[in-house]
Amino acid sequence: MEFVFWLGNLQNNAVQRKGEVKNMRTFLDDAWEKGLMERLIRQIYKKMLRGQEPAQIAEDLVEEETVIREIYDIINRSLPDFDSEKVYQELKKEKAVV
Repeated sequence: MEFVFWLGNLQNNAVQRKGEVKNMRTFLDDAWEKGLMERLIRQIYKKMLRGQEPAQIAEDLVEEETVIREIYDIINRSLPDFDSEKVYQELKKEKAVV
């Protein structure tokens, strides 16, 4: 019974971020998306270290080559200080401009 009460409170609580309020569902969706993107970024980086080009990486990961190439280019610009979090933030910034 306490868990149901706690879960109900968790769902009803809002998360404050940078002056805007997001509900818990949106916050969790954003976190999930970020996690998936950072995993993809790390996979691309590992394949880059093996000398693979974007076309081969896209084929291996069954992703669109344009997406892989965009991430690949951002990783290249970040080298030698690779950080998946920074690459993700840069990708988000570039997507916001487009």
